Amino acid sequence: MKFDTLPRQCLVDEMLQIRVLGLRAGERMNLKLWSCFSDVVWRSEAVFLADSYGVVDLSTQAPVSGSYTGVDPMGLFWSRAPVSSELAKGYEGQSMDPLTATLTAETNDGAPPISQAIRRVYMDERVLSREVRERGLVGKMFEPNRPGPQSAVLVVGGSGGGLAWSQEAAALLASRGYAALALAYFGAEGLPPTLDRIPLEYFGTALDWLKEQPGIAADQIAAIGVSRGGELALLLGATFPEIRAVVAYVPSGILWPAYR
Repeated sequence: MKFDTLPRQCLVDEMLQIRVLGLRAGERMNLKLWSCFSDVVWRSEAVFLADSYGVVDLSTQAPVSGSYTGVDPMGLFWSRAPVSSELAKGYEGQSMDPLTATLTAETNDGAPPISQAIRRVYMDERVLSREVRERGLVGKMFEPNRPGPQSAVLVVGGSGGGLAWSQEAAALLASRGYAALALAYFGAEGLPPTLDRIPLEYFGTALDWLKEQPGIAADQIAAIGVSRGGELALLLGATFPEIRAVVAYVPSGILWPAYR
């Protein structure tokens, strides 16, 4: 029994092709996937039957039981759930890296299980990044390491503040070929502590700064935000004509009051 080729590291948005080879036709096999977030173990599992060639392929086969149903190549990833403290004891001493998921396959014939760790990251190693602390801005710039001009994205997070979500999204966008400025607008040093009376001129300054950077296509700028940042992205698109596209994750279509 062995895994077909799997990456040791890949971008977090890549679809993985999980295949187990070398089984007997019709043999039952249990796949488990686990990872650790904030000291909590998250795990999924599913039982499969090998096809006539002794292969289990998650892109074409549904599990007979487990954490998810139906054919889904990434089902083991999204169906992870926290396990009880008693079950978590079996993972003590294992990787606590939240970006690393460990895949294990085992059968009932007494053969030793096989495992592979897969680290799913937000930033390709070729991406260039730098802190932005100019003109009162607090952010982080991510750029693909290739000649411009590049389409650019202004990325804003939600009610959590700071750069927690925006820098991950911006890094992933840069890994896919966009220049991306992750911009904090509260909850970071030098900015208001809460989401209360944030001036829109701050984002106008960020757009001006972005357009002035070498290698940026000033006529190809988008805004992306999540939650309260999705609301903000829509507001920015309606306010600043230089924003040519908006992607808003779980936004509101109306403006809500302060979040103190």
